[in-house]
Amino acid sequence: MANRRLHMTLDHDLSAHLDRKLQVETGYETAEDYVGELIRQDMEADDATAAFMRDLLADAVNDGEDSYRAIEPSEVIRRNSPR
Repeated sequence: MANRRLHMTLDHDLSAHLDRKLQVETGYETAEDYVGELIRQDMEADDATAAFMRDLLADAVNDGEDSYRAIEPSEVIRRNSPR
């Protein structure tokens, strides 16, 4: 995929935050470096969430239908209602 250009206008608070990030020893030399890192962190968080959900649901998917029992909707409502 080709590089993508992004033009943004930041409000005062976001601009001030970005300026602080670039003025201290954060490893970010440019606004592009900082925004790119934020996007990479977001991608990693999405991957971690997907892996967690796969692991969480793996047993249920692999168990097969014989491990489930039928229940009435009223039982679900009762079980999930505050007491």
